Amino acid sequence: MSGPIEIHRRTEQREIQEEQCTILQPLIQELRERQQQEAGQVQTLYQQFMGRLTALPENVPVAEGAPIREEQAVRKERKRREKEAKREYREQGKRGRLLFLEEGRGLKILQNGDSLKKWGDARTKHIEVYMILPEQAERVKPLLSREAVDLVSRGQAFSLCAVEDSEVCGAVCARFSQGREDAVEWISFYVAPSHRRRGIGGTLLLELLDELMDFMGGELCRMEVVFSETAEGIAELLQAAGFSLETEKTACAWRISVAALADAPLLQRNPSFPQGLFSLESLDHYQKKQIYHNLKRYDADYLSMEELAHAHPKLSYVLMGTGNSLDACSILDTQEEGVYCLRQFFCTRNHTTAALPVLQASARALLAFCPGEAVLEIPTVTESAVQLVRHLLPKETICRHMVHAVLDLHERKGLLHGLFDCREQKQREE
Repeated sequence: MSGPIEIHRRTEQREIQEEQCTILQPLIQELRERQQQEAGQVQTLYQQFMGRLTALPENVPVAEGAPIREEQAVRKERKRREKEAKREYREQGKRGRLLFLEEGRGLKILQNGDSLKKWGDARTKHIEVYMILPEQAERVKPLLSREAVDLVSRGQAFSLCAVEDSEVCGAVCARFSQGREDAVEWISFYVAPSHRRRGIGGTLLLELLDELMDFMGGELCRMEVVFSETAEGIAELLQAAGFSLETEKTACAWRISVAALADAPLLQRNPSFPQGLFSLESLDHYQKKQIYHNLKRYDADYLSMEELAHAHPKLSYVLMGTGNSLDACSILDTQEEGVYCLRQFFCTRNHTTAALPVLQASARALLAFCPGEAVLEIPTVTESAVQLVRHLLPKETICRHMVHAVLDLHERKGLLHGLFDCREQKQREE
């Protein structure tokens, strides 16, 4: 009896399920249609939204984002102006003339071209100003210091020269100050003795400021100059241009002939040859890079990595400690013909005795590789450095104090613009 009863129950359950499916089928179909309809509406709204978004103007003002958008626009416009100024500057420079030194005739023009600027006054009949290109730097060594020539040849400095009656009579060079994009350092200046006191120096200074202003889109704020107090006419020129001058008590340039080094107290002391003393010539590029990073770690990187790599290899010495650490260094380079300069001296506080070996090694190298009439220049900027030089060099060593001059262009901007406007008006009248 259990068999037929079980079959009957299953049949009843199947009938109930079929009846439920019949009742729910319209509801399920209605739900599916509603979902499809809603999905279609969502798709339509999305397409409408994307269509409106595509047609949205790029410069439509947005309340909250307006200041940011404005700041970005200003920055973009500044970059565009800078690129245009640089491009125009390079195009002008390509029209400059190559210069060369012809024995017996002085500096002459090698090929024709248009000058960047032409300017004159009652004292100067006609002056042309040219930019010195990197490939021309080696040709103008008589005009610029060795440092300026190296920087110009590497494209790291800006230089102009003045030409009168097809003869180059002066030059000026400047570079951007380290760590500042709105300040420059005046690193070299020269006017031939026969052309001095005639306004050529002022012309070069004015043109330098004008070109740098154009190059930087009017954002030049400061110019600095450090020069010897014995430099003829520089102080008067800078004061007339609005520079503020201050004599540095500890900033000096000490000069001694190489021959006089033999009798200096530095070499009268017992010679020291500690382990780890190397000439720059014996080091590879990786080791020089380690020296630079050590100097940077002590905040004593007065030379760039490139300047360190191009220092005089035979005259420069370093003293390495444990683990390739730097205990001391004496880095020399050629400043100009017959003049060598101590560009970098460093000694860690924990190894002050390491100063003597590197200085002695550089002095011995000068005596071995340089003529006796050559000159060693040692700049000092701190009182401790002054005391060290007085202790190690002869008493008769010549000391020249340095003067620090600063031109604040925020204060002088109106005056400079007035000078530029007057000069342009004068050129138009001519």
